[in-house]
Amino acid sequence: MRRVLFLLICAVCFSPLLRAQKLKDDISCYSDRKDNAPHKKKLWEGYEISLGPSRDPEAVEEKCTAAIYNSTGRVVFRTSGFNVVFDEEQTGKDFDGDGKPEVVFRTDTGGGMHCCWGYLVYSLSPKPHKLFEIAKGQVNPELEIDLPLITRAVRYVGQVHALPAMDDDTGWFYDMLRVVLEIARPNTGVEEDNKEFLRDMLQGIEQSLSD
Repeated sequence: MRRVLFLLICAVCFSPLLRAQKLKDDISCYSDRKDNAPHKKKLWEGYEISLGPSRDPEAVEEKCTAAIYNSTGRVVFRTSGFNVVFDEEQTGKDFDGDGKPEVVFRTDTGGGMHCCWGYLVYSLSPKPHKLFEIAKGQVNPELEIDLPLITRAVRYVGQVHALPAMDDDTGWFYDMLRVVLEIARPNTGVEEDNKEFLRDMLQGIEQSLSD
């Protein structure tokens, strides 16, 4: 299931609307910014993040870096890129349903090409591990399609359907995800003749919720 989650999220299309953040990117490093001061922020259970310019003056595509340290000062996770942002809006949310908060970074690995912003979602419980990555996420604030919704959709598809190993053939699964998300967050109008099937789906949803 973790493999399904990871491969799925890595292929979903990242929307440029993500640049409109509700919170300021106070803890961030942008390669074209001259005043990239190093940042530190305490998290929970003794963990702490650091974020700032790379120590390598020759770095081109990885001018910024961020890391999570445990209580002993050991690095348990690191991400580097042309730009790196600690996402304070998404950090603290529970994406995998274990009741524990996650840590979220946004990293630009496109070397300034404005093509490759992505989310990195990291869990610290029960031990530190990368939960998933959205390389080109199908996040769409206008349709209220966000990280928690995508995560719930992936968990649902993985639990309800017997999924074969995807390997490199992942297109069918992404199509399935888009269908599921379209039901949860409609983006097109439905003709009257096709609403009968919507009622069929509603009947099935009500039955599943009552079980």
